[in-house]
Amino acid sequence: MTSTHARRQALRALLERGVRGTQAQLCEELARLGHETTQSTISRDLRVLGATRIVDAEGVWVHHLPQRAALP
Repeated sequence: MTSTHARRQALRALLERGVRGTQAQLCEELARLGHETTQSTISRDLRVLGATRIVDAEGVWVHHLPQRAALP
């Protein structure tokens, strides 16, 4: 089990690298990095990180971090 802070850092890194997908797919990516979690936890983490959903240039909904903020 990993800490909340470490999981959120990993999630932020995924989003900053441009990893796209559903919250369930983000859970899978985090699991590959050693952060076992649930979709509901990812949803809360995205909200805490200030992530929004936007349509990218290809017409795909993606989670977006508008600016880098300190983790709570």
